[in-house]
Amino acid sequence: MSDAIEHDAAFASPLSIYSPHQSHKTPRDARGPANVQDLYKRYPHWGERLHVLWREIENPTPMTGVEKWTEKRRGYFWTTWWGILGVTAAIVSLIITMGLGGVQVWIGYCAWMEDGSVMGCGAKNGHPPHDQTGPQARAVWS
Repeated sequence: MSDAIEHDAAFASPLSIYSPHQSHKTPRDARGPANVQDLYKRYPHWGERLHVLWREIENPTPMTGVEKWTEKRRGYFWTTWWGILGVTAAIVSLIITMGLGGVQVWIGYCAWMEDGSVMGCGAKNGHPPHDQTGPQARAVWS
């Protein structure tokens, strides 16, 4: 360890964000350029190539089939269309769920009552429903 300290004095000093060997005067200097003009000022030789990379990062070229398909469908119209489709699917799902919940409540009520005279509950006990109470219904349900 002492050999390392002799070769590099930074090992002996406590860890600091600001090192005398850094070319940055403030932490803000270490950040990337905020716009294209700052990019060309800061990196005059590599500015053009870095600008090409920056544009690609900001708006990547679609490569796969799914990316190309979604790239064609960017915009407010498609966003609104998919939003409406999602809300419609949620409403349909809600209606189906509410209907199934109602059926389950009715089945539970019929099981709790154990009364064949209640309309719609008599079929499980072999009793005819209320609207079919004639001699023909008794023959069918007997």
